[in-house]
Amino acid sequence: QSRKMVVQAGAFGEHRFTEVSEQSDDSTTKENTINGKYVNITLRPGTEIKLRIGMELHCNKPSCSYPWHGDAIPFR
Repeated sequence: QSRKMVVQAGAFGEHRFTEVSEQSDDSTTKENTINGKYVNITLRPGTEIKLRIGMELHCNKPSCSYPWHGDAIPFR
């Protein structure tokens, strides 16, 4: 079954992804322009991919929030 994962730009989201190029094992290449701290990747069963990711370094304020929380840090 397919798996989804979130990749963050830096341990604390302090960087920004600018573009991502994905090459799958069938030599298909997809290129996307993005402008954010996170990128969502979907992996099909038995698939191997290579990612080439462009980044802008140290342009975001570091944060302990998770991608699914937005810019807020949840309190328990």
